[in-house]
Amino acid sequence: MKPATWIGELEILTEQDPAEVIARARDSRFYMIVGHGMQCHYLCLPDWGIGIELPDPFSTEWVRQRLQEVKPGMRTVDAISITAAAAAVENRIR
Repeated sequence: MKPATWIGELEILTEQDPAEVIARARDSRFYMIVGHGMQCHYLCLPDWGIGIELPDPFSTEWVRQRLQEVKPGMRTVDAISITAAAAAVENRIR
């Protein structure tokens, strides 16, 4: 079986830490803030009322599960899109 790939688009609003981006994928749009504090890395989705710590090193499965825990009813496809976008932003600002 061929591994799945994420196809989406990132619009970088601010490139410094914290980075503000708009991620678009599968007809959805997510305003995200990804940053590093003194003790943790974090992901915020203000429009959804979500703020979570990010693991270091980054774990896509952990982030996807955590998003769905804090926002019950979040579609798996949206959680995957948010996670993939957060990983891309993390790689840029690290």
